[in-house]
Amino acid sequence: MLNQFGKMVIQNVRDRALKISMNIVKQKTSNPIKIKQYEAISNLTNDQQEAICDLLSETVTDVIYRFFRNV
Repeated sequence: MLNQFGKMVIQNVRDRALKISMNIVKQKTSNPIKIKQYEAISNLTNDQQEAICDLLSETVTDVIYRFFRNV
């Protein structure tokens, strides 16, 4: 049961959050509101986009880890 819970957290929380945010960074979202909201990052180079995506991945993972560590 604990394995299933962990799998659900990774797939439905971490992976989903990362997919949404990385699509915004890489300008692959079809959501016009998000495109407008994050217009300031629309001219990033591929290297800059990758660096931000790496930071997002580390941050989201760390938040989940710290949450469970303190529960």
